[in-house]
Amino acid sequence: MPRIIPLGAQLLTLALPAMAAETGPSETHLLLSESATVMVAPDEIAASLRAEAVAGTAAEAQKRVNDMIRDALAVAKQTAGVTASTGGYGVWRDQQNGADRWQGSQMLSLTGHDGAALLTLVGTLQQKGLAVGGLNWHLARETERQAHRDATQKA
Repeated sequence: MPRIIPLGAQLLTLALPAMAAETGPSETHLLLSESATVMVAPDEIAASLRAEAVAGTAAEAQKRVNDMIRDALAVAKQTAGVTASTGGYGVWRDQQNGADRWQGSQMLSLTGHDGAALLTLVGTLQQKGLAVGGLNWHLARETERQAHRDATQKA
């Protein structure tokens, strides 16, 4: 038994240089980073509205919704700096309380940089029967890109 211990110690001594060769020389890895913050106020407002109509026939519900959206788009075109686009459209049968009726709906999206003008337009469209789904301020794409460039430069 006394010989096994020195032999084990010799084998370990021989293995250490081989293990060191496998991992390579001791290296220092240095990771650097920098961050910066740029504060930017939202500069674009988006409104989501919905035209809805209920009628005895699908055709009548569609006609009412189409008329509301056509009129809303005409008013929106008269508002400088506002972009309007239409979205989801649907007509479905509603047999609530035994009455057979049809309901139609279509989305209208408005965006612009002039909050006062867009909010005035939204009020006008509400008076014409459209329902507001949401109003949100956010950064315009170009403003977001510029803020990113500014933060990168600052960092």
